[in-house]
Amino acid sequence: MGPATAMGWHGCLAALADVVAEHPVEHPGGSQELHERLVRDFGLDRGTSESTSDGWRVRFDRPLFRQPVDAVWRTLTESGEPGAGGAVPTAFDAKHVPAGQVISAEPPRRLEYDWTADGISVGRVRWELADGAGGARIVLTQTGPAELSDQREAALDAWQQHLEALVVRLHG
Repeated sequence: MGPATAMGWHGCLAALADVVAEHPVEHPGGSQELHERLVRDFGLDRGTSESTSDGWRVRFDRPLFRQPVDAVWRTLTESGEPGAGGAVPTAFDAKHVPAGQVISAEPPRRLEYDWTADGISVGRVRWELADGAGGARIVLTQTGPAELSDQREAALDAWQQHLEALVVRLHG
């Protein structure tokens, strides 16, 4: 169950409690605050990490509250539209994950770029935006080589902070 479904249940149960208490039933709509609490409760604000045959991968699957894909893309590309071979827009780049060049961009759904260590391309970062229940969903992955496995935890932390800052920016 995701936060949108849980918010629906939360609203239904709150309305049922009003009926039982013989109070007027209020609209069971959810709030950004409730959505974010449920995201945290379900652990959807934290990424996952796994070893792969080529090294490692971190992944976030982050639902957003009432934000359409186009609006999220506009926020991420305020510093410029990405294009293959070009620079990565600032909002797609996390601290401690130095961005290389854009590999491919399919606005407003996907951006993929190299990340670097000591100026050398060592892995990929991919942002995917999709329609989800109640708003857009961000699926963010970063891959890295086995010899840089010590950077996996730093990447998880950096992306979690980056996505939380993006949520705050989207909702003001």
